[in-house]
Amino acid sequence: MAYRLQKKNISARLKKINVLIGATVCALLAGLALLLFNPFHFKTLLPFAFIAVLMLVSQRFGAAAGLLGGIAAAMIFAYFSPPVASMRVTDAALRANLSWMLLLGIPAGYFVSDEAASHSTPPKHSERR
Repeated sequence: MAYRLQKKNISARLKKINVLIGATVCALLAGLALLLFNPFHFKTLLPFAFIAVLMLVSQRFGAAAGLLGGIAAAMIFAYFSPPVASMRVTDAALRANLSWMLLLGIPAGYFVSDEAASHSTPPKHSERR
């Protein structure tokens, strides 16, 4: 009995660590994308294209990682957009794309994660003989 409780505690800790790793991957990829695409004029489309990253992270690390990673990426995009070092976004197109990233990326990440598949399947009933 004590072994089962210990196994559940370890499993819960690993899930939390997995979520933190996924959110960190999202944040690091958002920062890297900003560094690589900052000189180009199409950087306003970067948050909209980042939806694919959120979906991949959600598929690998779970829906909670996609949620936290999406919020972290939006904050990073907002912080490093003009005016720099402020959460205020003056570019209307970038602000709209950040909104779309959050509105589409988080639910899309949930739907590709394993949690959505486990909630959509009906419970299995044992056959009576």
